[in-house]
Amino acid sequence: GEKDAKTDFIASALDIHDLKTREEKMEASLEEAHHLREQALLQKSAADRANREKSAYLSLASHEIRTPMNPVIGFADLLASNPDLDDESKEMAQMILKAGKNLLTLIDEVLDFAKIEAGVLKLTPEPLDAHDLLLEIDSMYSFDAKSRGIELLVTDKISAEEELFEDRLRLQQVLGALISNSVKFTHTGQVELIAETEKVKMNGKNVQMLKFIVQDTGVGMDEEEVEKLFKPFAKPENEFTDKYAGAGLGLAIAQKLVEAMNGNITVHSEVGKGTTVEMVIPFTPVPKHLRPALVRHEGEESEEESKPKQASILIVDDEESSRQVNASLMKFLGYACEVACDGNELLEKLKKQTYSMILMDIMMPGMDGFEATRRIRNGDCGEGNREAFISAVTVCTEDEDRQRGFKAGVNAYLTKPLTIHALRETIGEYHALGRKI
Repeated sequence: GEKDAKTDFIASALDIHDLKTREEKMEASLEEAHHLREQALLQKSAADRANREKSAYLSLASHEIRTPMNPVIGFADLLASNPDLDDESKEMAQMILKAGKNLLTLIDEVLDFAKIEAGVLKLTPEPLDAHDLLLEIDSMYSFDAKSRGIELLVTDKISAEEELFEDRLRLQQVLGALISNSVKFTHTGQVELIAETEKVKMNGKNVQMLKFIVQDTGVGMDEEEVEKLFKPFAKPENEFTDKYAGAGLGLAIAQKLVEAMNGNITVHSEVGKGTTVEMVIPFTPVPKHLRPALVRHEGEESEEESKPKQASILIVDDEESSRQVNASLMKFLGYACEVACDGNELLEKLKKQTYSMILMDIMMPGMDGFEATRRIRNGDCGEGNREAFISAVTVCTEDEDRQRGFKAGVNAYLTKPLTIHALRETIGEYHALGRKI
C-alpha cells in the first residue's frame, strides 16, 4: 500500500572550484593584459612625443647654426669664383670656403648622429642626375686633394640615360665622407671615385644596382682597424692619428645612410698600399610623373645665362647677411634681385610688381614662408605672382618639412648655406618648365 511506496531520485554533484579558479585567473590575466596594453600605449605616446620634441629641437639647432654659416660660405664661394681676384687672394678665399665647409660638416655630423640615435633621420628621394652629382663631387673635393699634393680622379661609367630617384643630399654626404677619409689618409698618389651600374641576381631576378668605388694609395689599415672603421668616434691608431681632425662620426653615419638606402659598404685594405671601399645601392628609376623635372646641368654657363637679367627675382629672408649673400650670388650668375626682410614686406612688394622667381626663407618671425606661399598661391598678390616659381630656402631637409612646403605651393628646395652651383641648378629647374627669367 501507501506505506510501501518508494520515491526514486538521482543526485549529482559537480565540484566547480577549479573552474571558478580558472575563471578568476583568466579575468585577472585579461585585466593585467589590458593594463599592460594601456601602459604600452602611454609609453609609445610618450616616446613619439619625445621623438617629435627631439626632431623639433634638432631642426631649431640646425637652423641656428647653419644660418650664420650662410654668409661665410656664400661670400667665400663668390670670392673664390671671382676671375678678377689675384691668385693669392683666391687661395685665401678657397681656404675660408674649405674651413667653413669642414665646420659645417662637423656640425651636421653631430646633428645627424643625434637624429639617428633618436630615430628621426629620414631619406627624401628626388630626381637626380648622377653625372651632375659626380661633377659636383669633383668640384667640391678636388681642391682639398690638390692642397695635399695628391690627385682626385672621378671616373663616370654610368650610361648617359641613367636617371636616379634618390636622396641627393644624403648620397652626396656618403660619397663625401668616403672621399674625405681617403684624401685625409693619402699622402702621395691619388684617390679615385668610380661610378658604374651592374646587375646582380636577387631572388632569381636580375636587379639593377649602382656601385661607387673609392680607392686610394694611402696608408692603408689592418683588419682590426677595418672592423672599427664604421664605429662612432673611432679613429685609426697609428703614427698619423694626431694629424687627422674630426669627430669620428662621418663614416658611422655614412654606413647608417647606406643601410637606409637598402645598400651595403665593403672595405678592402692593406697597410702601406691603400684602401678600396665599395658602396652598392639598388638603382631606383625616377617615377614617370617626375621625369620632366630632371635637367642636366654642365659646369659652364651658357652665353645666354651669363647676360644680365631684368630684376624679376625676389629674395626674402629675415637675416640681413643672408639677404646680402643670396643677392650677391644671384648677381654673380647675372640676375638682378630685390629683397624683402619678412613675409609682410614680401606681400607688399608682390602687390606692386610681378616676379618670376621667389627665394623664400621658411623660418621667419611672424608670417613664415609656408604661410606667405599659401597666400601667394591663393591669389592674394595678383594672378601674375600666383604662378611665380617659389624655391624654399631652409635648413630643414626632413621629408615632413618638404611635404608641408609642397602642399603649401613650394616648387623647389634650397638648403642653407647656398652655393653658386645649387642656385644654378634651381634656375635650371625653372628653365626646364619652359619659362625664362
